[in-house]
Amino acid sequence: SCTGPATPFEITVNPTAQVNPTVDMVVTDGDDIDIPFSTINTGGTSTYTWTNTDPTTGLTNTGSSDIGFTAVNTGTSPITTTVVVTPTFENGGNSNSGPTDTFIITVNPTAQIDPIDSLVFCDEDVIDPIVFTTQNTGGTTTYTWTNDNTSIGLAASGSGTISAFTALNSSNQTQVANIVVIPTFESGGVSNTGDSESFTITVNPTAQVESITDLVFCDEDITNEIVFVTENTDGVTTYSWTNDNTNIGLPASGDGNIPSFASVNTSFASIVSNITVTPSYTNNGITCIGPSESFTITVNPTAQVEEISSQILCAGETSEAI
Repeated sequence: SCTGPATPFEITVNPTAQVNPTVDMVVTDGDDIDIPFSTINTGGTSTYTWTNTDPTTGLTNTGSSDIGFTAVNTGTSPITTTVVVTPTFENGGNSNSGPTDTFIITVNPTAQIDPIDSLVFCDEDVIDPIVFTTQNTGGTTTYTWTNDNTSIGLAASGSGTISAFTALNSSNQTQVANIVVIPTFESGGVSNTGDSESFTITVNPTAQVESITDLVFCDEDITNEIVFVTENTDGVTTYSWTNDNTNIGLPASGDGNIPSFASVNTSFASIVSNITVTPSYTNNGITCIGPSESFTITVNPTAQVEEISSQILCAGETSEAI
């Protein structure tokens, strides 16, 4: 037997394809997402293909290489999709697929708050709590708010529901507070803020009428119009009045100014009427009643002298006392 020259050759054994695990993630509508894949394998080329169960999240059904997309959730609760990644290792013209890796992407909706109607109150009204609501479910929505006019009796800022408070307006015109509410949605340890919602709280001043000087007339005087005035500068102030003695020629009640009238007193003593005026202030569709003012109208009787008997005297006689 003869032994010839040896011929060496190599046997290369490639490793099984492998992909490092990707942790589950929670993101928000509108987030830009980048998910790079990696492997512990070296000495060859690793590539990746993947499938996705819910394309409404903004991620296509299938793809290769790393994942990059903008998360989408136009609904009102979190949505989830399952991603399965398959690795492939290639070296020396030989390739193999390895075990898959599965992870979940949860896309939270953007925080949302329902519109709030603007509110109008009177000075010293007790306001019920103002509760904020949202269409979102599947997580927790919280709220922060600011107020640009603390003179109405509400703090400059707060969180959650606006607690009951007493509306205040010590001025002579309407006070308007602009309230801005910002919602925050949290689920899976991830939170986001949504568009703010604004509304106003308007507090009307207390209706007010200036004090009126007591008046005195004679029987059959033609009075001037009695005009009521107020310090309030906006809105509409109206007046109603009552009279407890119609014998002076004035009706028992009326609205607005007291018109000119002919005062009457057919008795032999002064008569007094007590007039009570109640102001009402209206603005922004809300009417507020203020404290009343009182004054008197006194009508004196016509001056009168009893009949005097005639006297006939002779020169030098003393007359009777008249």
